[in-house]
Amino acid sequence: MRELQQELGLTFLIITHNINLIAYMAHRIAVMYLGQIVEIGPTETVFDRPAHPYSASLLSLSSQIDARDRKRGRLLVPGEIPSPRNPPPGCRFHTRCAHATERCRTEAPRLETAGESHEVACHLWRQIPQEKS
Repeated sequence: MRELQQELGLTFLIITHNINLIAYMAHRIAVMYLGQIVEIGPTETVFDRPAHPYSASLLSLSSQIDARDRKRGRLLVPGEIPSPRNPPPGCRFHTRCAHATERCRTEAPRLETAGESHEVACHLWRQIPQEKS
């Protein structure tokens, strides 16, 4: 697929739970939680500096893709995933987020600019320390 992408200038939409595949194939990544995009941007940016707590956790739990991942600690997400049929109000991740506030429980965050071609849907992303490789 990667050869075809380069040779023919193709674009693929890949929906997967395999973060290793995304690291290898994608130029851009959209991280979703319960059917909503929580972060979108260039793959390298999202992998090196995840701005959403779910993205950071997801990447920390992935197998070690390269040296930058060996520097990350594992960020375990407590609790059970809410039902996609009846998602919680506010930020869908708030029931599992260590940083959640009352605003997170009541107001759904919108995607906002976190950098060049990088967007995040989190009320607190500016206050949460971002990992850097």
